[in-house]
Amino acid sequence: MVIITDAIREIHKSKKRFLSLLILVMLATAFLSGLRTTAPDMKKTAQKYYKQQHLMDFRLISTLGWEKEDVDYFKKAKGVSTAEGLKSVDKKMENITVSIRSIPESINKLYLQEGRLPNKIGECAIDKNLLDYMNVKIGDTLFLKKEEDTILKDEEFVIVGICSDSMYISSDRGSSNVGTGTIAAFIHVLEDEFDTEYYTDIFLTLSKTKEMDAYTDEYDDCIDDSRTFFEIAAKEIVEKKYDKILSEYNKSESEFNKAVKEYEENMKNMALLQQVQGVDYGSTEIEVPDFDGKRKELELAKEKIENMKRDAYVLDRNTLEGYVSYSQDADKMADLAKVFPVIFYLVSALSCLTTMTRMIEEHREEIGTLKALGYGNVAISVKYIGYAFLASFLGGTIGIVWGCIAVPLLAFTAWQGQYTLIDLSYDILPLSYILPVAIAVFLVTSTAYLSCKTELSSRPAQLMRPRTPKAGRRIFLENIHFFWDRVKFSTKVSCRNLFRYKLRFWMTVLGICGCTALLVVGVGLYDAIYAILDKQFAKVSVYDASLSLKEGFSFDERNLIQKEIEKSKIVEDSISIYKENVDCSNNIKKYGKETTRTVQNINLVGINESDSFRNYVKLKNRKSGEELSLFSDETKKGKSERLIVIITEKMSDTLGLKIGDVFTVKRKNNPSIGFEVGAITENYVNNYIYADYKKLSKVIDVNGTNEFWIKYKKETRKDEVDELSTKLVGMDSAGTYTRIASTVEKFEKSLSAVNAAVYIIIVAAALAFVVLYNLTNINVTERIRELATLKVLGFTDFETTNYIYRENTVMTFFGILLGLISGKYLVIWLMMTVENDYMMFGRDVSIRSYLVSALLTLAFSLLVNIAAHFSIRNIDMVESLKSVD
Repeated sequence: MVIITDAIREIHKSKKRFLSLLILVMLATAFLSGLRTTAPDMKKTAQKYYKQQHLMDFRLISTLGWEKEDVDYFKKAKGVSTAEGLKSVDKKMENITVSIRSIPESINKLYLQEGRLPNKIGECAIDKNLLDYMNVKIGDTLFLKKEEDTILKDEEFVIVGICSDSMYISSDRGSSNVGTGTIAAFIHVLEDEFDTEYYTDIFLTLSKTKEMDAYTDEYDDCIDDSRTFFEIAAKEIVEKKYDKILSEYNKSESEFNKAVKEYEENMKNMALLQQVQGVDYGSTEIEVPDFDGKRKELELAKEKIENMKRDAYVLDRNTLEGYVSYSQDADKMADLAKVFPVIFYLVSALSCLTTMTRMIEEHREEIGTLKALGYGNVAISVKYIGYAFLASFLGGTIGIVWGCIAVPLLAFTAWQGQYTLIDLSYDILPLSYILPVAIAVFLVTSTAYLSCKTELSSRPAQLMRPRTPKAGRRIFLENIHFFWDRVKFSTKVSCRNLFRYKLRFWMTVLGICGCTALLVVGVGLYDAIYAILDKQFAKVSVYDASLSLKEGFSFDERNLIQKEIEKSKIVEDSISIYKENVDCSNNIKKYGKETTRTVQNINLVGINESDSFRNYVKLKNRKSGEELSLFSDETKKGKSERLIVIITEKMSDTLGLKIGDVFTVKRKNNPSIGFEVGAITENYVNNYIYADYKKLSKVIDVNGTNEFWIKYKKETRKDEVDELSTKLVGMDSAGTYTRIASTVEKFEKSLSAVNAAVYIIIVAAALAFVVLYNLTNINVTERIRELATLKVLGFTDFETTNYIYRENTVMTFFGILLGLISGKYLVIWLMMTVENDYMMFGRDVSIRSYLVSALLTLAFSLLVNIAAHFSIRNIDMVESLKSVD
């Protein structure tokens, strides 16, 4: 009972020490628990949203369209819970392309953000993206461009609500063959607004997935198991529809031929009748059918049918950009939990070790007295282990409470700028609550136990006397007479103290090092991440737009598009290249086992031997700056007869490839082939394989160049670019038009969520203040007799404080220096951890980031020194100089 009472009194007497331990543990547990729960909380929020809005499991698209009977067929299919058709049409509105879509009833329900949904003809609900392009609000009227072949009954719609399509939680809305080639926003209207019986899409939900959560292996496996059935069924329906169209054409052609034959026979009979009867019917008006016009119509119809694509596509949620990128972004937050909390725990453990060691040393006399009175080692250690346990347990409990609430909320709020979801939902994760506290309690109480064990092993007589001071000894600086003979006495004492108390020196240096490194990471994230936009789109890919061609294009159509680009007044230059998406794989040895690593959707680019390509993409080695060329001697030399190519750096890292290695390329519906790495080029966004077009055409069937890269003149206005892109997209065989500026804006929105990580790390750097304060307080406490002696000898408060400041300044300087060095490598590690297979972040940290980090750490140090000054000023000299004797 006496020991417990004494322990409670000790907490009251040493409030600063107790609070410093509590805050250190609180910060460590807060960020470990907070970062561990952020990803599950973000995914739980998305899962709740998907179930609430009934997000589709499959999306069926047909090149021939769907009919109501097709929707009914899938409704009755085995395993289908609900099937629903969607009618849509893309329209040009001012300088953007919008998609007019029918309002879904039960699948992909709209998420209403303001107003209401349409309930009658002539009303619409607009996508929130439209607000970024047009100055409209609820109650305004939208006017569509009048067209003769439109399938819409109305051309004017009154806005009654603002909503989001649950399929598109990010800003991406897909591509179109209308207008600029990119859909900017959706406009939702009643299905009755469409004057057509055909559906552009059919959406399905499965019975099995009702209770399954998205982003789980269970859900993905269920989707994979069901896909084959729908692919076969959709293909059969499309083939039957094509056969029906072909049958109707054959019937029409047969009727036409029959009509022509009957007409010709009638004309022959009339001629015979004239000869037999000798009657001239030449003056009689006979109606001559327009056989030539009908024949031309049939020929056009036949050509259309022959060119008609009979494809059906079965897409799942993983084809939705927002759905996939949200999961990846959530996982990035989980990746942060792998390293940053470790730094917090290490710094906290080291600081706690010093704190408890100093505390027990201060209580040597008390421990010796208790041992002399007959108290056992266990009973005595209860006070100190209990002290550490209470500080760590309370700190850990407080840490997980605000960490599991504030950290996920901060991260989710940052991501909300990119995604449209409901409010954050918190998941219950007992392990993520218990584990951080358990680790903290174990580390702190273990340090207390080890410190107690060392002291309790001594005899009472030894403990009841102060520890013998360490013997003074010469330091190496004393041998540098030029320096040592010229410094002040107080400076010499500070130098001796720094080398004398090595443990205190390294504890402080390592604590400051960890905090400075965190600040370098927090501030340096901007350099490493935002810099890639400038590097990629201003130094690597230096063209302004690209225009792809549809599959099956004719050379005449391609030449017409090329002429349209070349004659444009705003185009400075253009180039034609071959581009195809392929999957690449390579065998990698990991942990002694060979595994196959595959990266999908890599851009295979075929280029001709000309200097003009350098004006569009700069091929060079990132580290050496050496320019690369497919047509130089370096890339022509290889170990085999395989095609030698240049690959991008991220692809090289992901697949474990180096120069001279051979990797496998898999094309759609084609056998795999092997390419050899001739060089590795700098690149940050997406993966590319650059090959000599002539040599590539000998290896695979390239069928001509299929994409144009365009460079606009510097003074070109946006409306001029929109006008040209609209004209190009409207031409036959023109596919997707992509503006690099739009891509940059998209990435900027995506990377804005990095602010969450930056805020978390910079706030966490408050650990620097706590560590410095704790160690400085220990420094002052254990040297209180020395400081009191200085004050008795006539040192002023400022001089006495400066005596401590000098040591703190040196330790802070070394800590900052080590922190800046380790922070650089921590940034590189973090970038390699959070980046995905299709993006490589920067590896450099600017001088500005180093300066800001160093200055912030110095600011923390200054605040601590100011606080220490008041502690030194209030030292009671008489009480401090009392002797045990």
